[in-house]
Amino acid sequence: MKAHILSSLLCFLAVDNIPDKIPYSPYQPELAMNIRHDSVLCQTSSECQRLAWELSFLGRFDDAENVWERTCIKTVRESVLPAFTNGGYKPTVAHNYIVSQATSNRVVMINEAHHDPKHRVFTSGLLEQLYEQGFRYLGCEGLQTNDQEALRKRGYPVFTSSGFYLKESQYGNLIRKAISLGFHVFGYDQISNENSGIESREELQARNIWNVIQQDSTAKVLIHAGWGHIREDSAGIPMMARWFKQLSGIDPLTIDQTVMNDRFAPDCTDPVYKQVAPDLTEPSVFINDEMDIYRRTGVDIMVFHPPTVYWDGRPSWLYDNPGFHALPLELPDSLHFPLLIRVYSAAELDNPYAVPVDVYTLLEPQESTDMFVPGKGEFVIVFTHGKEVLKLEHRRVQ
Repeated sequence: MKAHILSSLLCFLAVDNIPDKIPYSPYQPELAMNIRHDSVLCQTSSECQRLAWELSFLGRFDDAENVWERTCIKTVRESVLPAFTNGGYKPTVAHNYIVSQATSNRVVMINEAHHDPKHRVFTSGLLEQLYEQGFRYLGCEGLQTNDQEALRKRGYPVFTSSGFYLKESQYGNLIRKAISLGFHVFGYDQISNENSGIESREELQARNIWNVIQQDSTAKVLIHAGWGHIREDSAGIPMMARWFKQLSGIDPLTIDQTVMNDRFAPDCTDPVYKQVAPDLTEPSVFINDEMDIYRRTGVDIMVFHPPTVYWDGRPSWLYDNPGFHALPLELPDSLHFPLLIRVYSAAELDNPYAVPVDVYTLLEPQESTDMFVPGKGEFVIVFTHGKEVLKLEHRRVQ
């Protein structure tokens, strides 16, 4: 699973190509160190969510999950098991199933947990085949609408104006890939004012998406949203997907990625997921002989992600992605910690605010680790401790 990516041909470049300006960094590696020593604790759900996001920006995905789970509430009981166990459901490859279902849909909505970048990687893996089916629009939650025109010209996000969630490398790579394929990338999120409430935000999101479609009668649209915004059911507060369906008359294909994932805390893990997780080797959906798919109320498809395994701190879903190439790094003992490692496309370094293509934070000495780049080209690796640049490396992936 790990070896096939490590076979990429890597070449060292001359150090003459050091950028004139060291790229700007908004990342806070000390947060990861503080978590390790339990000196930073979050008390409320909003505090833990924010901290989990910041840790994901640092490439500390296991720490991000751990922090997020501090406030998770057990909402799914073992009573859901009989319907699954007795339903005769068997796994099939999620990617292939989703692509097949998308052929008869004009709008596809897929969600993410904002602290878990593997969901962005999965969405990115759908782009090429959806483009072949005629999808030309990608709407992204968190993308600032006042940057979308400049973003489409640049081809990559920047810290200063693209959006909070886009600080995370895999979200940036999702955007890069979509633009390179020819997708029209747009933001649709909008909060009218501080007192508008959740329902107003959901309606505004739906209206903004519908406005894009009204301007192009042939538009096929992929929406990458957060959490419950893609719910279509009538229970509780109407969410974005339900509003969209009412406004447009279009029934979107809705795909959940946030429920069926491995968790550290048993109470945070779905009982059905616990049952199937040991046999999961790739993102899957479960279908029975009648072609009924296992899902919960509010969505059309539920993706089951395999448990994450870590090698030298890096997650298996990066190694398993055929679009990524690994850059093996040897790490001398002389480095200082926490050590922030960032990888940039050399072509983007004329902008010091470009979002890196990969970020990882080391908290203690280790012999080696791997950084990941999307595709081929020239890349610059920046090693920093605090504001001090300890090392620069240039690599070419052929």
